[in-house]
This record gives sequence, C-alpha cells and structure tokens, in this order.
Amino acid sequence: MNCPLCGTGNNYESDLCNQCGRPIKIGESDFLNDELLIRISQIAQHNFRQGNFLQAINDISEYIEIVDTDPGAYVFRGKLYDYLSYGSNLNHREVRNILTQGIEDFSHAIFLDPNNTVAYYNRGNTFLARKDFDFALDDFSKVIYMSSDDELNKVMSYSLSAFAHEKLGDLDQAMVEHEKALSIDSKNEFAISLRDDFLRRNMNSEGSFKKLFLFCGTLILVVIFFYFVIKS
Repeated sequence: MNCPLCGTGNNYESDLCNQCGRPIKIGESDFLNDELLIRISQIAQHNFRQGNFLQAINDISEYIEIVDTDPGAYVFRGKLYDYLSYGSNLNHREVRNILTQGIEDFSHAIFLDPNNTVAYYNRGNTFLARKDFDFALDDFSKVIYMSSDDELNKVMSYSLSAFAHEKLGDLDQAMVEHEKALSIDSKNEFAISLRDDFLRRNMNSEGSFKKLFLFCGTLILVVIFFYFVIKS
C-alpha cells in the first residue's frame, strides 16, 4: 500500500509508513453496523487513499454528526488534518491552525477511550509537527508505557522521542531513545533512518566545532607571534 503523503510503497500488513511514520491504514470501527455509516466511511477512506484529504474530512465529519461517540472516527479525522497540513501554499498560521484541529480530534478520541494508544501516538506526532516537543514527549511516553514490544507504535514512539529530545538539546537522551527503538526492532527502516540522520547531523556539528577550535587556536598563536615580533 502506498503512503498518501510520501508515496512510499509499504507492506499491506503495515499500519504506518516505513518512510515517514504516518498512518496508511484506517482501522475498523465498532460502530459500522448501519448501512449509511458504512457507506460514509467507505467514501471517506476512498478519498483518503486518493489524497483528497479535505473531502475526506467533510465525509468523516458527516459520519461524526450521526455518531459522535466513536473514538476511531475522531482519530481518522485527526489524521486527515495532519495530512492536510502538508499542503502547498499554506502559511505558518494556517498550518498551525490545521494541526490544532487535529490535536483537538485526537484529544476527544482519548477522552472517549483513555487507553487509545493510536490517538496518543498521532497526537504526539502532531505536537511534534507544531514543535511542541515537551507535549510530544508526554504523549509518546504514554504510548511506550501502554504498548507491548511487538506493537509498531512503540518503536516509532521511541524514535520520535529521540527526535524531540534532539530538538530540545538533550543529545545523550536522544541517543538512548534511538537505541531503545532499535533494541526492539533492529530492522525497522524508520528507526534506522532517524538514528542515522541523527548521527550524521551531530557528527557534522562535532566536525565543525573542531575546525572552529583549531582555527581559533591558530589565530591566537599568530597574534602571540606578531606581538613578540613587534615587541622585540
């Protein structure tokens, strides 16, 4: 199944894209026992797969007007807002407002189902996109606590926690989180990609610092040399 956002091909058993970590499959709902609801859900999921996110939002909103106690519907719409925020020609305020709508939906899903790890994971992802790193870490920690090691969300949450820690300047903890992700699934492409990107960024930073240190040291030696030449 191709990811509607980045286009990466994924295994049909996967719920999350191996490349960008975004959801590629919408789970089944316990409320789909009515022909009209089933039809609305099918139309919304069709538009989702086609990348028509705004229309899919309208479709699932129609569903929510009929059944407003289905956490899966709020998670679905929250995911759609997340995808919609990647649209072109959006300014910073528009993107932030769209992401906020997604966060509200994920929060409502959690209100309806406090143990919904999918909602926590997606809300953490959206907080990350909004650069609210502390809130993202709080949600990812809940996913990690409530998930077993065989759940993909747990590996992803460790990797995304590492990214958040890096952005907050805690590089040591970021590396710890990367190692935890890969200790669960050493072949996970998403976890490997984020860990390798982290190492490249920080190796480059370290190399730049060393070059700056050597330059400053050389400059000091030159100044001292000319000082004694002039003095003599």
